[in-house]
Amino acid sequence: MYSLFISGVAIWAVFSLLSGNGPLIFANGFTLIPASFVLQKKIRHHLLRGER
Repeated sequence: MYSLFISGVAIWAVFSLLSGNGPLIFANGFTLIPASFVLQKKIRHHLLRGER
């Protein structure tokens, strides 16, 4: 579920970069960076615990 959220934000970030919309670029970047960090931590925790 969280990876789908990040995928959606990433697609919006690409759209905002292509359209050149400054506030949209900022908003998506502001969301994408910490969300990606959280997803990375969740995956790492999941792999270290050996869960499926």
